[in-house]
Amino acid sequence: QKSIARLISMGISTERPEDKYAEMVKSDVHMKREKEKLISKQLTMERTEKETKKRKKKRIGKKVQQEVLKKRADDKKGMIEKVKKNRKGKAEQAEAEDIEINN
Repeated sequence: QKSIARLISMGISTERPEDKYAEMVKSDVHMKREKEKLISKQLTMERTEKETKKRKKKRIGKKVQQEVLKKRADDKKGMIEKVKKNRKGKAEQAEAEDIEINN
């Protein structure tokens, strides 16, 4: 009893703290390493996501470009056919006029 009174007078607590078992199990150095690992994992995940999005955009861009080129080729082909028909029509018309003039 005297010793407890003496410890209290010296300012030293004699009772256990309520959160005695809440102390850190791992050291600060270890926790720092774990935090760095988590951050690096997160960064690599973000990088891979960006790369996959970039690849998808590239694929979509290629498809769009192919469609545009195909459309241009189809338009060009259509214009060439129209020109041929127009030339053929004018040639037939000229022949018809020559025949009428000769008659």
